[in-house]
Amino acid sequence: MGRIQRGGQFYVALEEAKLIRSLGYSVAMGGLTASSRAILELRRCGIEVYIGLKSIIEGISKSDLIHVHDGLRIFLTAKLGNKALNNLLSKKPVVVTYHGMPSLKIVEFKKWPDLIVFKTLYYRLLRRYANQVIAISEFVKRELKNHGIRNVIVVHNGIVVEDHPPNRDHPLDVGQLKLLYIGSAAKHKGVDFLLKYLIESKKYIDRVLNVDISLTVAGFGCDKFKKLVERHKWIKIFGSLERGNILHLYHTHHVFISASMWEGFGLPYLEALGRGLPVIARDIPITRELLTNCEAAFLLKFGNPAELIEILKIIINNYRYLERKAWEHAQEFRLDKHVNCLVKAYERVLRS
Repeated sequence: MGRIQRGGQFYVALEEAKLIRSLGYSVAMGGLTASSRAILELRRCGIEVYIGLKSIIEGISKSDLIHVHDGLRIFLTAKLGNKALNNLLSKKPVVVTYHGMPSLKIVEFKKWPDLIVFKTLYYRLLRRYANQVIAISEFVKRELKNHGIRNVIVVHNGIVVEDHPPNRDHPLDVGQLKLLYIGSAAKHKGVDFLLKYLIESKKYIDRVLNVDISLTVAGFGCDKFKKLVERHKWIKIFGSLERGNILHLYHTHHVFISASMWEGFGLPYLEALGRGLPVIARDIPITRELLTNCEAAFLLKFGNPAELIEILKIIINNYRYLERKAWEHAQEFRLDKHVNCLVKAYERVLRS
């Protein structure tokens, strides 16, 4: 209920809404603001849209249950004086999905004020308005429990997994190993570190593996790195892309790689696995939670390049096997399983 705009989370929410509608429920989506293209896409799928505070209040009054993602802006609006909204949120069942928030240490300094306000007020607002809090991972659930939030269940994000494992060109057949990063350029994502790390290591990696590595980086804000890599023709940089273009990147690359220092969930890791890409990720709490039991995922510290080379050797020598194992692991996070968990949570809250 903040701003509705197209992006990774938007498409997850859209697929959720479509599946929930297919189960016979009526679904509407609302936001204080929205991009015109997001509104058009929602309406094209038969989903009613409420934009602006007055419209949201109307939508909530017609609904049996309200599900918000994070919800700080809408809760603050209710708490700071909108009596109609406050009354509705106090009386209607409210489910909140919380995506987590990185620590001050790993975010840009200019974002500190927003983060401090968030961390100061948000947990109190959750206790006031939320009948059920959904954490997107056990890692995020621990954060909530550390701040006294008790009514928490974990529902992992869901992904659309293809019906069959892919069959892309083998790296050895084309003499090239295509690495891919998809995600934002926020400081904690470590994109600048990943670029510098691979630029410094490429010649050594190519020589040892006898294969030419390339890297594609795509996502919101990533185009700011174009100057950094303009001399390196083996690196391609894109900003925000249409969903179809992102899916094309998954299909035309061999390995997903990320040096992110923090994730509440890490949707691109699972989307990549669902399209048969082995994943290389920094060893952090969320990657241990989601990827430890996946044969096609490799966690590392991003220290000595020799560690990365050993992982890439394993991937190249076992590519077809790992391609299938990636796809199999992603089945645990299928969107239909996610939606079934959501619906059970809705029904439980409505009964209580």
